[in-house]
Amino acid sequence: MITLTIHGKPVTIKNEPIKVGQVLNFNAINSALKPVNLEQFKGNKKIISSVPSIDTKTCAQQTKNFNEKAAKLTNMVVITISKDLPFAQSRFCEALKLNKNFHIWSDYQCSKSNFSNTTNLIIDENQLLARAVMVVDENNQVLYCQIVNEVTKEPNYEEVLNFIATLN
Repeated sequence: MITLTIHGKPVTIKNEPIKVGQVLNFNAINSALKPVNLEQFKGNKKIISSVPSIDTKTCAQQTKNFNEKAAKLTNMVVITISKDLPFAQSRFCEALKLNKNFHIWSDYQCSKSNFSNTTNLIIDENQLLARAVMVVDENNQVLYCQIVNEVTKEPNYEEVLNFIATLN
C-alpha cells in the first residue's frame, strides 16, 4: 500500500501500482462514448497522463501541457485519462485545440479491465485516479512511471521529457 497526500492529508492506494517493465492493457471510453484501448496505437510509443478530474486547475494544466508537448513529438501519442464522464471531458476539450497526437479518455465505467483496476492507481478515499505519468513503448510495456506524491501538484514535466529524449 502506498500513501499519497491531497492538500497534505494522507490518502491511500490499496494495491501495488503498476511498475516499469509491466505491460499495460486496458479499456476506456472516448468522448464519442466508444470503447477504446491501446491496441489502436500499436507501433507508437505513448505518454499516459492520469488525472483525478479534468475540471480542476492542476489537472487542466497537466492536460494542456501534454497536449502542447504532443504536437512536437513524433511517433508518440499522448492520452489523458480521468474518471470524469466523457461529457465533461468534451466540454473541456472544446476550448482546447487538440492536436492529432492527443486523446482524452474516460475511466468512469467499472470493469476488471479498466485503467484504474489495471494500474491500481485508484485513490481509496475518493475513488478518483492518482496523478501519474507513464511512458509506454510500442508493445505497451511501461518504460517510465511517475506517481505524484502530492495529488494537488503537477508532475515533473522536465523529468518526463528528459526520459522521452533518451528514447530517440
